[in-house]
Amino acid sequence: MAGCQHTCRVCAAWSDLTAVRNRFRKFFTPGPDDACWEWQGHLARRGYGRFDMGGVPEYAHRIAVILDGREIPEGMQVHHECRNTSCVNPRHLTVTTQAENLAKREYPIGASGVRGVTWHKGKQRWRVKIRGQYIGDFDSLDEAADAARQGEVA
Repeated sequence: MAGCQHTCRVCAAWSDLTAVRNRFRKFFTPGPDDACWEWQGHLARRGYGRFDMGGVPEYAHRIAVILDGREIPEGMQVHHECRNTSCVNPRHLTVTTQAENLAKREYPIGASGVRGVTWHKGKQRWRVKIRGQYIGDFDSLDEAADAARQGEVA
């Protein structure tokens, strides 16, 4: 890799792109372009996929972008447009600056903007608790907000 910042064994791992691509594909099942391709390998904090490159763990979504033929310049990040950190569908991934990546966050960490609604990282769902009482987990923020409003009235 030009301008490589890794050890030689990582560069060697990239030298056979077909082998990397074949090994990478063992950890997800590709689907339609509009669907998330869930990483089934090791997951790091916050659900980001990890992929071993020559003994060095790399983020799977970054590898997906590179295998798609795009470059990630130094200092740039990869944003999940789908907001699913375990997704490796290259159609859902854009190369951005850190400022752009932070600005694109739909829901800032720890803040839903709705009283009683928080993001449950483990379940990857919105959790509603009103006055300490568990109401439920929801797939969408709108559903969780509705449940929170109903819980406050009760």
